[in-house]
Amino acid sequence: MIIWDEGTAEIVRDEPDRLSFSVSGHKLAGRFSLIRTGQRRWLLIKVRDDYARAGSDIVAECPASVRSGRTWQELAAGAEDGAGMRAAQQKLRTPERAPGSQC
Repeated sequence: MIIWDEGTAEIVRDEPDRLSFSVSGHKLAGRFSLIRTGQRRWLLIKVRDDYARAGSDIVAECPASVRSGRTWQELAAGAEDGAGMRAAQQKLRTPERAPGSQC
């Protein structure tokens, strides 16, 4: 298991079939909504705010764990990268990213 991102979350609105929240993580930031589309189906929607980047794919841009610096593919392959882990740990000690910045 990797920890892809970590930070804080605050519920903004909680209604039947819709949950709006704000997150402040190392990779994700800003407001999001979860909207129920079926019995066990939900859509995750990014709200247009200072942290939104149209056309971006944060998972592809920043696939590594914030804790170990490894991707799930590296973990599955059994890769051990001490340098990647040290880099991820250093990143955790740096201030939060600014809006629109990369990982």
